[in-house]
Amino acid sequence: MRSIHRRLTVRQLVKFFLFASAAIGIVFGSIVLTTAAATAATDSSTRALTESEKASDVEQFFQLIKSSYGPLRFKESDQGINVESLRAKYLELARETQSNSEFYYMLGRLIAEFRDSHFSVNIPSRMRASLGFSVDLVEGKVLVDQITNYKGPYTLAKGDEIVTVDGAPVAAAVEGLMSYVSSGFEGTRRRTAAMMLTQRNGARVPVPRGNITLGVRKSDATMGIDTVSIPWMVDGSPLDERISESFIPAVASGGPGYLKNFQLDVVSEMRGLLFADAEQSFRCSGRTRTKIPDGAVMIQESPFVAYYHPVRDNAHDGRTVNIGYLRIPHYMPSIDKPGSEPTEDSFREYYARYEYAVAELEAHTDGLIIDQDHNCGGSVDYLENLVGLFMDKPYPGLQFSFLATKQEYLEFSQELDHMIPQSLPYKYFKSVTDLMRASWERGEAMTPKTSFFGDQLHAPNASTRYTKPIVMLIDELSGSGGDAFPSIMQGLGRAKLLGTRTMGAGGHVVAPAPLYHSAVGMRITKSLFYRPDGVAVENNGAVPDFDYAPTRNDFMNGYADYQHFYLEKLLQQMQ
Repeated sequence: MRSIHRRLTVRQLVKFFLFASAAIGIVFGSIVLTTAAATAATDSSTRALTESEKASDVEQFFQLIKSSYGPLRFKESDQGINVESLRAKYLELARETQSNSEFYYMLGRLIAEFRDSHFSVNIPSRMRASLGFSVDLVEGKVLVDQITNYKGPYTLAKGDEIVTVDGAPVAAAVEGLMSYVSSGFEGTRRRTAAMMLTQRNGARVPVPRGNITLGVRKSDATMGIDTVSIPWMVDGSPLDERISESFIPAVASGGPGYLKNFQLDVVSEMRGLLFADAEQSFRCSGRTRTKIPDGAVMIQESPFVAYYHPVRDNAHDGRTVNIGYLRIPHYMPSIDKPGSEPTEDSFREYYARYEYAVAELEAHTDGLIIDQDHNCGGSVDYLENLVGLFMDKPYPGLQFSFLATKQEYLEFSQELDHMIPQSLPYKYFKSVTDLMRASWERGEAMTPKTSFFGDQLHAPNASTRYTKPIVMLIDELSGSGGDAFPSIMQGLGRAKLLGTRTMGAGGHVVAPAPLYHSAVGMRITKSLFYRPDGVAVENNGAVPDFDYAPTRNDFMNGYADYQHFYLEKLLQQMQ
């Protein structure tokens, strides 16, 4: 492993993904239910923005897009986004808004147009609404997941199906919500929209009031739909006009301005804001949602699960082999300690724990399952170092294209002042800075592909590495680092991927200055990163070698079918 102390300053300042949380940096614009009760709350004491102020903020937004949004040309060519058409559309919509609240959520809808899981806006509201239970999308059906503080007169249970919303098919409600969810992958958008049916947070979406009418089919019924009216439980101030501290540009707090903006540890925030109850025991967590097999030998139980267990391999004359399981829920230790800052010691501790687990798995197993479902992302450097636990030769770092602007060049070069001259980190980082300047001087929009430290190759772990076959589990709620790690492992030939395509959150993110009149804060994507096959991760994600979408039986019974399928595929790789 490369020296964490040497890299930590740059890691903290430069190399953090905005975590695509549970998900995972999933960004929402305005979510509007079909119910008439779904209206945004306003604060009558707030001074209303004028029409010219709102237009000015929209213009500022589009100037920011043109000057500072890294994926812009990719979005134009690959996603068909037309910035000038969006500008005209939203200037008109801004004029039609009747309150500050309407304008803020309109900005959320605008950002959602870019289909970028990292691109987000923070609405100045602390209001929340919940029905007291969460739902998930399973085999195209919206099923009740966890019951938390539900107080309705109708008895709900896990697996009950939501069939209608205010008299319309639930599919129509989900389809309507999807147009307000920004994500790089359609599957992520659809699942996210379904999850948002029963809980909202005003910092991202309008908060509904009154009652919602749901048509429910009980999990043990084949026919018949019960109609139930459920009140939204609402709390918090509707519009307090304050900006979340995590959205204030870090340059305001002193220190290296640009690179401090990469310290965006928001997984716990996003998890709480957007999916407070949904799969709470698993999302971004080191726990496992599959049953630990009988006879398993535990290596780690916390902060992540690792074990191995015997499996009968019928393809090899019924011999018994040992299969390992390793959970990787994120690449940022501070996720497990909400509110904490990433430190050198926390990275060292986590890496040491994975190093120990991998050593034990290498010694005692014939194949390995890496469970990266619902992964929240994290530090690029930490992620790249983890790859070294599975490699036997030097390997390249994650490849980025950075904005080639004078501003980016000056801000990157400023970091050199905080590094030791005549050192290898200085040399490598300066090569990237020089590349950025050369690209800018040639008038290019983006740099050629490079890592944060140029063409430096990463060395495998000197003493510990896993050498046996690997199958890695991925899904549409894995993003950012959760896109990158499986892409690297697959591209370098070290793992087969199994599950569903990942989110496609493919760049690093910074917090620019808030919009001038509304003071609404944003995070904006500043780069693109790539899979080893040269395909941009943005909107593409990592693609499984073996497709598997969890079934209703998985959902209800501890994902037993899923476990059987991935063990079968791993055994095939061991032949």
